[in-house]
Amino acid sequence: LGDVASSDRPASTLRAHSDLAASEAELGDGIYLSIDEAVAAAGRAQLAYAAMGLETRKAIVESMRKAMLEHGGVARSYRNRSR
Repeated sequence: LGDVASSDRPASTLRAHSDLAASEAELGDGIYLSIDEAVAAAGRAQLAYAAMGLETRKAIVESMRKAMLEHGGVARSYRNRSR
């Protein structure tokens, strides 16, 4: 994860493994090379999220809700297509 900073876009400074240059990792079906790497990254993300403070976490959740409402049709159409 990148540096964590609070701003009007709380998660804007977090970096996913997929943001790394292709030469840094040969990726398969997921964004991590192993389950152990994914679990370790999830642990680091949880610690960073908890350290952000309640107001920033509320802003992140609200942003996720807004995005889900705005793009909910995309998820529904994908779900219906896979049946």
